[in-house]
Amino acid sequence: MRSSASSRDTVGRLQPEATSRKSGRRLTHRIARRATEERIGLLVDREAAERDTKRLTARLKFAALRQNACIEDVDWRTPRGIDRAVFARLIAGEWIERAENLLITGAAGLGKSWIACALGHKACRDNRSVLYHRVPRLFEALALARGDGRYGRLLKALGRVQVLILD
Repeated sequence: MRSSASSRDTVGRLQPEATSRKSGRRLTHRIARRATEERIGLLVDREAAERDTKRLTARLKFAALRQNACIEDVDWRTPRGIDRAVFARLIAGEWIERAENLLITGAAGLGKSWIACALGHKACRDNRSVLYHRVPRLFEALALARGDGRYGRLLKALGRVQVLILD
């Protein structure tokens, strides 16, 4: 895409080359129409980007991830015992499409929750629904829902999510 200043320069350079008044008008009209198409294209691109950003923000808000983690921020210097090839396959998200489960195990303090949140964040960016729950709070919510009649709805809502992170 050209900037509006470069479009004006182009119009200025091309207009004197028209040999007759009639061909000059046609050329100016074509250039003006193209500039309008470029402006409309820029507006459409901007609107699409804003909508994508809003959708991502809504997905991340719904996911309620405990930590603001991204897969790009994984520190490979920390000895966690993660195989890079396996992690790359997890990042690709094919396991989500196949509806497979993922269990992250390890000693306390290695960053299991952080890695789960990073994978959840990547799934949100890939336009998938994600939900994070601490297991004790989920059990409390299920017990309350059973008592007030929302149990079925809560289970249905949990079942609709593509990635459910239980920590």
